[in-house]
Amino acid sequence: MSDLPTVSIVILFGKAAGFLLMPEIVSYYHARESLPKLWRMYYQYGYFKPLVARKVGDVLTVRQVIPTVFVLGLLVSGALAPWTADGGWALCVLVFAYIVADLGSSICVGFQRGVRCALAIPQARCFLHRRLRLAMTDKTTGTF
Repeated sequence: MSDLPTVSIVILFGKAAGFLLMPEIVSYYHARESLPKLWRMYYQYGYFKPLVARKVGDVLTVRQVIPTVFVLGLLVSGALAPWTADGGWALCVLVFAYIVADLGSSICVGFQRGVRCALAIPQARCFLHRRLRLAMTDKTTGTF
């Protein structure tokens, strides 16, 4: 192995960008100490995500669109449920899919980190989703 730093070239927003990888550099992740601090952090994420998408002129990943499509599906199927059987079934399928995905990921985390962590995952996920959506619908961004 060479003592020289490694340079990786990636394509970022259609332009070549280089990353200098140096093993001497060490970084640390600091988890938020409380739910209010985590709440503020996710508000910032949700607030600036649509602003960046507007500036770039496009959604950066499909993953960013999935929550909006899910919420729209819930709203549309919930509105149609009283009048059509298909709307009711669609609402049930969406809610069931969310519960299965949430509980499935919690069970996986439970095997790795323990029961206490597995029980906290659904609550934390609901908390964070609400905060992101609140920030993304903030009147100052002018987006939904």
